Amino acid sequence: MWSGGRTLLLILTASMLLGLMACDGGAASPTVEPARATLPADPEPTTVVTPSPVRTPSFGPVTFSSDFDDQEQEPVDVGMAFDHGIARLYAYWPYEDVEGGERFRWDFYHDGSHFYGEYGTLEYESGNQWQWIFGKEGKPLEPGIYELVVKVGDRVVLQDSCEVREAPTPTATQAPTQTATQPPAPTQTVAPAPTSTPTSRPEPTATFSPTAEPGPAVGWVEVQNYCGTSMTFTISGQMYTVEANSNRRIELPPGEYTYTASLGLGRFGDINGSVIVQAGVVSQLPFSADV
Repeated sequence: MWSGGRTLLLILTASMLLGLMACDGGAASPTVEPARATLPADPEPTTVVTPSPVRTPSFGPVTFSSDFDDQEQEPVDVGMAFDHGIARLYAYWPYEDVEGGERFRWDFYHDGSHFYGEYGTLEYESGNQWQWIFGKEGKPLEPGIYELVVKVGDRVVLQDSCEVREAPTPTATQAPTQTATQPPAPTQTVAPAPTSTPTSRPEPTATFSPTAEPGPAVGWVEVQNYCGTSMTFTISGQMYTVEANSNRRIELPPGEYTYTASLGLGRFGDINGSVIVQAGVVSQLPFSADV
């Protein structure tokens, strides 16, 4: 009887212990959370910077001509060789992708010897330039090779040449040959006897021949404006306007004249000077300034 009660007590005790363990979670089965897959974040878009293309300055080609249209700003009578007798030679050339306001130097050479040159300014990033030369004392340009050389700093950026031909050699012509012919035999005629008829001697008539007076000889003053702006040129009491990068030829009787050149710019005053005009001679007055 005791042993049976003891056995029941043990069973109850074990049941209570299991119940307590179940209440405080000591023997509860662990809860397993399901695994979650983590997706990688989308990458941030990368900004691609395209570098600006490097601009390379370009110059030319050169167009040579014996005349230039100031109104249309284009060469006239274009060529690489010109007949003897031209008085002027022009060089017209474009430029691109330069720094605006950059200085340059141009020079003309005649058969390898320096003929004339000046400094200039490339005012814009792209544009056109033209230079010209004249024969000395208004005479035609001497025949030979004329070469244009353009430099920016110490670097030659443009070089080209053209030719002025020699004067044509006169062609000798052979005079027509004369064929000797036998002259006809003279015929004899009997002259009538002279009659002695007195005639009165005519009185001389006075005539008047007009004397041709020679016309007055003249000379010229050629104003060459390299200043980049228009200027006013006054000489012999007359005022003339000379546009930028152009020239104007003024006809005057021989003599010495004073002149005034006004650029109309704040930092430049009037330019005063004198020039001697000779008959049949072109006196050149170049003006240049950094404006």
